[in-house]
Amino acid sequence: MRAKPLTRKNRKGELYLRLPEVDDQIAIALQLNVAELIDRVTISDFKLEGFFQEECIVYIIRHYYLAENHKMVSKLFELLMSRCMGFVYERLVTLGEDKKNEAYSEVIKHLVENILEFETGKGDFFQVRFWVGLERLTISEFGKQLEIIKEDQNLVSIDDMRTALQRFKWVEHVAC
Repeated sequence: MRAKPLTRKNRKGELYLRLPEVDDQIAIALQLNVAELIDRVTISDFKLEGFFQEECIVYIIRHYYLAENHKMVSKLFELLMSRCMGFVYERLVTLGEDKKNEAYSEVIKHLVENILEFETGKGDFFQVRFWVGLERLTISEFGKQLEIIKEDQNLVSIDDMRTALQRFKWVEHVAC
């Protein structure tokens, strides 16, 4: 069984194409039973025999999603997230613990939405350049969190306002 062709085009108007090794991995993955497939996807070291690239896993997730096997989709996403957690957190570390965790959740939410998006073909890109797509999502979310931090820093807290009002009253009292 072969992988279905991609439908989305790049900026030059050319159809996205998977790497030949990803197509080969997909063909193998589609022949495996569920237990064998999970065993293979669990292999996260690309140097080990049997490793499936993330682009292949994206295709398989979409395959099981269309087959309405939500348990399998969930398990495959769990394994995919375990591979990319360090990559994302490493790029968000300067946000601080709370914002980093919030940003991570947003990146994963958008990743899942993109992978499971069939109408516009966004999911195609993640079958071709998974890590580039993940980095774009991470950078975008990092920027959003920085904007939120800036906005938060511009807000005056209630305690700061009380202090300012008390000082104003003191200055007003002294001036009289």
